[in-house]
Amino acid sequence: MQGELDVVVATTAFGMGVDKAEIRFVLHYDHPASLEAYAQEAGRAGRDGNEAYAILLSHSQTQSTERFIARQGIPDTRVLRAYQHALLATDDEGSSSVRLADGMVLCDPDALANLAHIEPTQARVLLFSFEEAGLVQRGPDCTLEATMLLNQPVSTVLATIVDDEERTRAASLFDSLGAAQDMQVSYRAAQVYEQTGIDPRTIDALLVRLAERDLLLYRAYHRGITLTLSEHLAQQGELEAIEQRFANRYARFEERLNTMLDYIKLRPGNHHCRSAALINYLTGRDDAPLCGKCDLCSPTSQHLPWDPGIRLYGEPLAVDLRLSILGAVRDHNGIFAPRTIEKMLLGIPQTNYQGKVFLLSASARASDHFGELDGTGAKPERVQRTIAALTEGGFLQLNERTLPSNGTKYTAIALTQRGRDALAGGVELPEYREIEVKL
Repeated sequence: MQGELDVVVATTAFGMGVDKAEIRFVLHYDHPASLEAYAQEAGRAGRDGNEAYAILLSHSQTQSTERFIARQGIPDTRVLRAYQHALLATDDEGSSSVRLADGMVLCDPDALANLAHIEPTQARVLLFSFEEAGLVQRGPDCTLEATMLLNQPVSTVLATIVDDEERTRAASLFDSLGAAQDMQVSYRAAQVYEQTGIDPRTIDALLVRLAERDLLLYRAYHRGITLTLSEHLAQQGELEAIEQRFANRYARFEERLNTMLDYIKLRPGNHHCRSAALINYLTGRDDAPLCGKCDLCSPTSQHLPWDPGIRLYGEPLAVDLRLSILGAVRDHNGIFAPRTIEKMLLGIPQTNYQGKVFLLSASARASDHFGELDGTGAKPERVQRTIAALTEGGFLQLNERTLPSNGTKYTAIALTQRGRDALAGGVELPEYREIEVKL
């Protein structure tokens, strides 16, 4: 912002996060998914009123990537049903969730994601979708786990609390935790609620106030959510309505993307102009004047600071198969089977199991690692052998897991500490050698 850098490489957040007047060039390496986004990002150039340029590079692969990413955000029926079952299972015996006195359920969102066998990020999206559909109502968040240490004797701390009801609540809490001066204790909301009946939603505020007065140290490290479950949550028709909402969102995305592509495909002639087309689209008008400077309506390109006819071709990047596998397992640690990791990296959206073809889960297809090895020449057999070698070398380990939806057991792959050290560059990885077989 102080003008010390000539060139900055940024994500799409550049359009929202930069307010610098003298930017002379904005160059898009890939086109955005909508004209609105393009206007926001390209509009950072020339805000001081002086001459500036917006340059847009485009390739057909970009639109495929945009569509692919958008489709991965659409959960399939199996994922919706799995999350529905996870919500309904909050009352099951052995569940980590707690039913509070007013009927709300205190639960761990990550535990719900694990029960549904989906990523926590996707679980948050689904929770919002279920809430939007009226199937759950979200209440205040509160602490599930924390540590507490009294700086004063219990009696001294209690004597500072004016409100009788709050003092009684604090005394019951301290007693259940076995709290004493200068001794750290662990607070677990579900356990304390079962022992004392103290609503966990009231504990945060109480302990924070006491901590602000230096009467105790309070560190909350695990947050939970409270939910009211609708009586319609178990109905199949409600899931179909949620699916339709996701489909409608994708349709709106597709419409905006096609508008962006139409803008890119504009050619000189017929009074075409980049600036006018953008202004007309954003304002709903059709009479914006031609700028006379863009690649469509400029009388000549001789004053442009680049050659409009130039074509750039990038060099292929080398990919270390071992690091790709370790990175993918790290980001989906203990979730997927080895075969799923293989298919995900190769960009293959389905896998075979016991003679049947199954579509990879939405979270696998939406992974940043999906298709990471596509185009590198890596073959399935080599990926399989490399996974086996990393497992044998102690970089990966196999764990048995159970699908919550049907109780099926499967083998998941997880990263070991040795694998983490290898990703950090602290441990040598096993070399891959092709084995030549002579007959």
